[in-house]
Amino acid sequence: MISHAPQTAAPPTKSRESREMESLLAAIPIKRISDQIRLYWGLPECDVYLNSLLVNDRDRQRAGFAPDVSSAIFALLKLNEQQHPVRSNERVIEITNGIAWAPPSEH
Repeated sequence: MISHAPQTAAPPTKSRESREMESLLAAIPIKRISDQIRLYWGLPECDVYLNSLLVNDRDRQRAGFAPDVSSAIFALLKLNEQQHPVRSNERVIEITNGIAWAPPSEH
């Protein structure tokens, strides 16, 4: 009698794009930021969030990121734009001080 081991599904493989994103996220030492990027990844809001990290629109000075972290954030912005271009009919939720909100819909 031949015994067969139960077949198991192959472990899921990450896409090249996902591996590229995770590689760039590894350069960002702040878990809260990398978690937010993963949350918004693929959504129009991701561009808004990434831009908010790179541009100081506050009334006070920010220390800024180390050059390698800034480079990784910029590369993530470009990667997200390439992989998930914003279509003109999508409503972008703006992120202000960690609070997401959508502009009023136009009827």
